[in-house]
Amino acid sequence: MSMVMPAAVRPTPATQQLVLNGVNPCPAFTIGLNHKWVWVYDQKAKTGRWIPDIVKITHRHGVNGNRPVKQGKNYVDGPGTENIAHHQFKLKCTIVHPHDPRLGEFENYLGEVMVRGRQGAGFWHGLRWTGWQSSENGRRWRTVPDLETTYRFREHLGRLYNLTIDESFLSDLRKLRNHRINRINDKINSGDLSKANAAEVLQDIYDELDAAEVAFRAVGNDDTAEVVPTPAAPAAKSSSRAARARAKAGES
Repeated sequence: MSMVMPAAVRPTPATQQLVLNGVNPCPAFTIGLNHKWVWVYDQKAKTGRWIPDIVKITHRHGVNGNRPVKQGKNYVDGPGTENIAHHQFKLKCTIVHPHDPRLGEFENYLGEVMVRGRQGAGFWHGLRWTGWQSSENGRRWRTVPDLETTYRFREHLGRLYNLTIDESFLSDLRKLRNHRINRINDKINSGDLSKANAAEVLQDIYDELDAAEVAFRAVGNDDTAEVVPTPAAPAAKSSSRAARARAKAGES
């Protein structure tokens, strides 16, 4: 088994997207920051963390408003700013530009690596700290993510954009876990599950809720204001969807 680490690149339209044997190369993307939080829990360590939610805005034909542009006899992806603007105003997310110096160690977060298979080769894009591991002859590939770095990256985005966390996220988690507790209790009452066998599972759920509460209080920053995406400007009168997207993004 060999490990391949992607090289840091700027998000530009991918020119080669082939479906290989067991591999589907990912197109280039730009990250969008949702104003939501996700709970990640380590059951063994009995600890967890709240991290901001992110989306990958892919630079692919027909996705996120990205329209192909004809060059000679071929079609290539349109400028990346068009699909980014479209996605931003559709989902109300904040665009995280990879060249933003405020990202510090996470600047230029996009990585690119060539993936080869029996049917050819193509580019795979991901966070540059996520490696690829190949089997013999590169016939099978799998990602090896650095989760700790990914979590720190997302936490950094939360601080950078002053993303606030409110009680609703904790409340939603409680509802999900309480639903599971109720199902377990129903099985106990019906005789399908003994109290002894359910005790450990129930304790794990209670431990998780306690950890979520502690982590929530640690992240809570009520004295900061949430970053709100810039309102869309009036669309330009044009039959071009790309031109309307540029107008919304405030481009000339």
